[in-house]
Amino acid sequence: MRSTQLALRLCLIAVTGALAAAVAHVAIDVAGDYVLARDAYDGIAHHSRALLLAAVGVAILIAAIRTIFDILDRRCDSKPSVLAAVRDALGDPARFAAATAGVAIVALVAMESFDCLLTGRIDGVTDLFGGSVLLGTGAAGLSGTLFGLLAHRVARAIADRELPISAFIVAAFSRLSLRPAPLPLAQNRARATRSVGRALLLSRRACKRGPPVPISG
Repeated sequence: MRSTQLALRLCLIAVTGALAAAVAHVAIDVAGDYVLARDAYDGIAHHSRALLLAAVGVAILIAAIRTIFDILDRRCDSKPSVLAAVRDALGDPARFAAATAGVAIVALVAMESFDCLLTGRIDGVTDLFGGSVLLGTGAAGLSGTLFGLLAHRVARAIADRELPISAFIVAAFSRLSLRPAPLPLAQNRARATRSVGRALLLSRRACKRGPPVPISG
């Protein structure tokens, strides 16, 4: 159980920090044009943004599929135990936001390092922060903190509504599994042939002899 809680916490922090880093990267690129004499993000193709967002999308998809299967296989319907497990995984909101901010700063440096390696141009550490260490760390730290608090609140809200969501998912999958599968074409033809033959047989059995034709004198 503890390993599952730790994996959930690390996954939430990593995904939230990555999203915060992508937002901070764009904010630094825009702000650098106005507050910096030299914007290090100018003239560089930022392929890391698309790559990071794609990785986040895959991580969210995998986590969603894993969560759905966990809900379908769950044998414990105790709401207090489920909520306690989620709360233990999330931990304190301030610590969660601080961890997310740290991940956002590291992810920001990794993103710009990737972009600089592709272009082969890096003049110093300040380039990894957009031209100003203060601007880069401030933007990434603020973005990571806000995203961390938001993610913590959203996760807690989902945990509070976990039972209705679980019931909806189970009901949806139950309906899909109980839906009859379509018969193959050969079986459909055979069934149609038997139906027509039975109808002809019943019609022959239902035939009765009519009254005799009168003989004219």
